[in-house]
Amino acid sequence: AVFLDPFNTQTRRALGQVLQELGLYEEAVDNFRQGLELRPGEPRIYLLLAEALLAAGQLDEARDYLKKVPVEGKAGRRAAYDLVEIDLRKAGHEDWKKILETLTRLGGQAGEEGLFCEKCLKLLGEWEAPEAAQSILTLVNSCYSQSNHAAVAAVRLAAGYKLPAKLSEIIDPPSPV
Repeated sequence: AVFLDPFNTQTRRALGQVLQELGLYEEAVDNFRQGLELRPGEPRIYLLLAEALLAAGQLDEARDYLKKVPVEGKAGRRAAYDLVEIDLRKAGHEDWKKILETLTRLGGQAGEEGLFCEKCLKLLGEWEAPEAAQSILTLVNSCYSQSNHAAVAAVRLAAGYKLPAKLSEIIDPPSPV
């Protein structure tokens, strides 16, 4: 369809997403760049181009495009989570608490449990500080205290396994025999 109508940006976006799903990141990036030539300043194309660059490992360029996505709306929220992903990939030991603070600001939005918890699980896997598991568990429970979403349950479970034995018994006491 893109070959029949190369100026159709909706078809071009769809093609770029398919290329990215197939792992053809450079082709997806090229496709989204062409889309931006057709529709300069289009926030959705900035987001998709940034995500293709992120998948291709081009973190700094991805960050540049994510910063061009307006912060309001779904695209802005998704861009904010993608920025957290870049921070997670580039983080050193001193950066973990900053990422936790960013997640604290982002968390609590209905419908975003999956994105939020994906970043929490990555943070949990990378952050080796003694307070990491408790901090992430507290964050998830404060942002989604009433949630029974599977992703929230997965973070709670994973954090519980990383807690010291006595602390995890407080959170999930053993059943009486």
